[in-house]
Amino acid sequence: MTRYVKQPYERYRSQTVINGPSKTKQSFAEGANINNIMKRFEKTGVLPVTSARPLEGQIPDVTTFQDAMNICALANSLFDALPAEVRSRFHNDPRKFLAFVEDENNEAEMVKLGLARAPEPVPVPAPENSKETSEETVESVSELPISGQ
Repeated sequence: MTRYVKQPYERYRSQTVINGPSKTKQSFAEGANINNIMKRFEKTGVLPVTSARPLEGQIPDVTTFQDAMNICALANSLFDALPAEVRSRFHNDPRKFLAFVEDENNEAEMVKLGLARAPEPVPVPAPENSKETSEETVESVSELPISGQ
């Protein structure tokens, strides 16, 4: 049996055949070419402007990238620890679960799913007169004669 050993720098060319219309827009080819971008930069001294918008909203107090990754890993592991029925309710997506939990209108559903405790009922204060009435009742009952004596 003979073995074939590939020579260094020997390569086989492969071709990808695309069936159907291409999703690449050729009208952007000239603007995306790095050589054309550098030529414009040499002439004008200005790099192309991106259409990216600045980040808006609340940003947590995370000092390092490692802290952010640790928070994400903890959130994912806590979500994975939930029962399968609860995870499937949110299509196994921690982001959908987090959006559900942050909405105050979902408190009853969270209690039903076992994710939160039912709020304790607020005790109704008894009227102050009822204490005096109950003491009078005890005194009047103790004064009654006991039958059979």
